[in-house]
Amino acid sequence: MFNTQSAAGAVSGFVAIIYIIGGIFVGPLGQLLGDNLAVKISRFLPTYYLAEGVMNASQSLGTWSSHLLDMGVLLGSTLVLLQFLSGRSVANQQCWR
Repeated sequence: MFNTQSAAGAVSGFVAIIYIIGGIFVGPLGQLLGDNLAVKISRFLPTYYLAEGVMNASQSLGTWSSHLLDMGVLLGSTLVLLQFLSGRSVANQQCWR
């Protein structure tokens, strides 16, 4: 998939940052920044909803609708990712034949 080990390391570092960004803006930092552009952009990442759901569940906050939204976003993004990965693996197998 990657030509060099440094390219693979760069991509894995970028993916790790995407996972971290979602969780940063859920807690006190997100409340401190308010309605900032960075907070709005982080809401497009599924990890934001994962962190929000964990935080609300651990503090017994939130409503059923907010919990269902968090679970729906995570389930939907997981299904899209699995569909994308299964399509890529089939395409790669056909290429090598």
